[in-house]
Amino acid sequence: MLVITLIVTAAILLVALSYFQLQFRHMGEKCVAAVAEKSKGLIAEDPYRAEAMIYRSLRLNGWDYRDYLAQQKSNKAFMIGQAVPKIVMLTRALRLTPTKNFPWILPLFVNLGKIYITQGKYSKAMRLYEHTLDFIGGYGEDIPYAQRSDFIARIHARQALLEMKKRNYRSAVKYHLTAYAEKLAALKGAGKEAEFDKLFPFKGDSFLKDNLAAMSQADNMKIIVEIVNKTVRNSQGRINAELLNRDLDNFFINANKTEEADYEAAKDIIQKALTRFDKQGAE
Repeated sequence: MLVITLIVTAAILLVALSYFQLQFRHMGEKCVAAVAEKSKGLIAEDPYRAEAMIYRSLRLNGWDYRDYLAQQKSNKAFMIGQAVPKIVMLTRALRLTPTKNFPWILPLFVNLGKIYITQGKYSKAMRLYEHTLDFIGGYGEDIPYAQRSDFIARIHARQALLEMKKRNYRSAVKYHLTAYAEKLAALKGAGKEAEFDKLFPFKGDSFLKDNLAAMSQADNMKIIVEIVNKTVRNSQGRINAELLNRDLDNFFINANKTEEADYEAAKDIIQKALTRFDKQGAE
């Protein structure tokens, strides 16, 4: 009887060890990098397979985003940290994998956003980007300033492209320019002065030009370029992308008011001309 018990126990341990070994093969920075590279190549060819790969890698590395989305539908207070699988908790407790691993998880979220866009799920992609920014913010100073700014720049750049696809041109411009400001902040924070000097001052680009044209505001290109450069020049220490966002908001609000005033003035002139024409006709 004792022998049978020992054999069964050994078999259970063997199965458990095999399971853990299989899971460990998909955990860690190198494994995540491999999945990010492979899924990137599959996005156009087989987006649903790439999506499944990313979900699995995220779950096994403590970022169960699919479960996070499911839980949010019924409980908005749900935090992604609560979706950490027990196997991940064990490996972290045994210090086999790091507790804080978001910096090398980010490419999976970027690829997942591309997959959603390929599938035409624009709202889901935007929600993913917003969640990713929340995850970055949740790490606080644990992510070095330069690296965090670079991450935010990458996400804002994706949001800009998505908003342009949705024809939300003003929002696309704002995301595009805040991405530019965050990129400068990353270069400045990392002490990469040569790369910073290549990008600044801002001279405008085709993305800004095309979106302003779609808004019938192509004539405002120089003004917006100056707003961007002024914000960067006036930044004390760290470049404040939020301040740029506010200045852009103020500009667009005032621009719209000007357009409305011009429209009302033009309408008034036309109305007076028509009234005068009617009187002349009556005489």
